[in-house]
Amino acid sequence: MTQKLDIKIYAALVMGVLIYKVAEQFYGSIVFFSAYFEDVLALPILLKTSLLIVQYTNKDWSILILDKAEIITIAVVFSIYFEGVLPYFDYRFTADPLDIACYFFGAWFYSTYLNKALAVN
Repeated sequence: MTQKLDIKIYAALVMGVLIYKVAEQFYGSIVFFSAYFEDVLALPILLKTSLLIVQYTNKDWSILILDKAEIITIAVVFSIYFEGVLPYFDYRFTADPLDIACYFFGAWFYSTYLNKALAVN
């Protein structure tokens, strides 16, 4: 059975993040990656993981995908929480408008390349 392109892209993203996180432990963080790249990948990985869990645990929902309004809503909520609320309560977080752009780019990437139904046999 040939894997679908969205699963391959998802696996590459997850592996890339894992490799970066391991390397970060040994060599320290790279400013660009820790500041923006992780923000770009956050929503695609989170949303695809969630979608796959739902699709695999309930065969009736194997064709489920998120619509554009749901993806935009998630990006807005993510942005408000991580850039508007959390910085006031946790010193490790900073409000950065570029992070919001990264979240929305990640949402677009997810919508374009990863928001796919499972193959129905």
